[in-house]
Amino acid sequence: MAWRRRTLRRTTSSKARKQFIMNTIAMIVIGFAAGFLGGMFGVGGGVLMVPALLFIFQERIPSVHVAVGTSMAVIVATSIAGTVQHALSGRVEWGIVAPLAVFAAVGGMFGAYVSGLVEKA
Repeated sequence: MAWRRRTLRRTTSSKARKQFIMNTIAMIVIGFAAGFLGGMFGVGGGVLMVPALLFIFQERIPSVHVAVGTSMAVIVATSIAGTVQHALSGRVEWGIVAPLAVFAAVGGMFGAYVSGLVEKA
């Protein structure tokens, strides 16, 4: 948060300061909601975050592909935090995690590759 305060101090115009504050609030709300939904139901990143990124951060997110990539990066943190809490509560079946994770990783890489091809077409 310290870097956000320094950035806010450097922002000079009133309009830019208001936009900065609104963006910060939007990130807090979207991040919390996506994290909550991810921890509760296993969804949230893509379902909530991609449309929110496209709508709220139009000037910084130029395409659906960038929104998806950004969302996937955020999902890493959500997944780690949710997994730790579920594991501490004994709600993870570790015997199937490794094989599913391997194939999910391969599928994720292939999906991202195909997405790049679609973007160029």
